[in-house]
Amino acid sequence: MRLTKLAVQSRLRDFVFINYSQLGFASTSGALAFAGGSLIPIVKDGGSSFLPRIGFLIAGFCITMISLTTWNARSIFCGSARLSVGDALWPLAMGLANFVLFATLLPGSDPLVWQWFPLVAVFHGFFGFLLTRRRLKITCQDLDFESDLSDLKEMMIIEVKSDNSGTIIFMVVSMGFFIAIQLCQKYQTCWLPLVCSAIVLIYVLISIKICHRAFGFLEKAEKLISD
Repeated sequence: MRLTKLAVQSRLRDFVFINYSQLGFASTSGALAFAGGSLIPIVKDGGSSFLPRIGFLIAGFCITMISLTTWNARSIFCGSARLSVGDALWPLAMGLANFVLFATLLPGSDPLVWQWFPLVAVFHGFFGFLLTRRRLKITCQDLDFESDLSDLKEMMIIEVKSDNSGTIIFMVVSMGFFIAIQLCQKYQTCWLPLVCSAIVLIYVLISIKICHRAFGFLEKAEKLISD
């Protein structure tokens, strides 16, 4: 059966959607499988770092949810047909950062490697920044949406800009967490467990807020399309 012009147009239109869907599924499922596999070694190893490792395991799951529901999901939902190298590179880089997040928690020769978790989160946020920045730059607003989707277009652009700004805040906060942990370790203070608990709690609260807003965006978009 011959390939038709209509079929090619359809494939071009859906390529970004398929690209982000497949990359998001592969990186997220792989990272979560790795997280599940790391749980047993963490439990078996025990030790004084058991609770921080478990806490950061939960934080890693929350960070994965943030990138899945915002930085990656926006392009799945309303990405234009234009594609660049960054649209393949940055999602893969975020997936790699997800793996490394959980890899820092595995018991090994260095008992303090788990303290690098927030620093890896900084790189994860950096790749999210590059991804959202690229999508904003490559998207031509007037050509990528039909005239009857003008309200959705405006809402989408606002959300992606918010995601882009949010990645900067995420990086700054994560770097602050890393510095706080290193200072506690350097001066051998008794504040380290409390600091780690606070960090995990903040990551959890941030993910709940961001995911709630992301799903709220989808509900608003559904109402706009159905009206």
